[in-house]
Amino acid sequence: QVFRVYVDLTAPTSKVSWKGPSFLRDQNLYVTPQTKLVISAEDNLSGYAKTYVQSGDQTPKIYTGDMSFNGEGPNKIKLSTADRVGNQEAWKDLAFIVDNRPPATEVSIQGTHYKTGAGYFVNYGTQVVLSSKDEGSGLDKVEYQVNDRPILPYTAPIAFNDKKVLLKFRGIDTLGNTEAWKTISITQDSQPPLLTVREV
Repeated sequence: QVFRVYVDLTAPTSKVSWKGPSFLRDQNLYVTPQTKLVISAEDNLSGYAKTYVQSGDQTPKIYTGDMSFNGEGPNKIKLSTADRVGNQEAWKDLAFIVDNRPPATEVSIQGTHYKTGAGYFVNYGTQVVLSSKDEGSGLDKVEYQVNDRPILPYTAPIAFNDKKVLLKFRGIDTLGNTEAWKTISITQDSQPPLLTVREV
């Protein structure tokens, strides 16, 4: 009888990929709770057996399928893959940041204006400036809508010809986290007061 014996002393090689929104900025990887971590492995001899995943000081668990992460902020896990004869690759560190927060957009008025509880009264030529900040993956765009007209990307201060305007605006970051619409009311008042004199 003849037996063929293969000596396998080589550990598998694991690879990671992300399925869903992700963005790399300043060497930091940003993902959302909807993004899935996918781990694959290659072994040319005895074959892939299992992958271990460890989060923090927790006991390593066997990877069973796509993983997602809900905790906002920095996250770090370790992973290692073993083949069918016990060869196991060195533990790999995987760092990423979970970003589920949308941008915050503010409005300011350039020109003569007066603010009341009902909104803003402005003079002719007054413009609206939108500024947005995102502390996570970064701002992608700001968009706005005047009355019921089409939604437009914000690129410059907004001027109006309408007597009354309902302005809606929001920010969207690079992962698609979208701010809820914010709304302000603007009334254009370019008529001077009318002074009436009467004899007493």
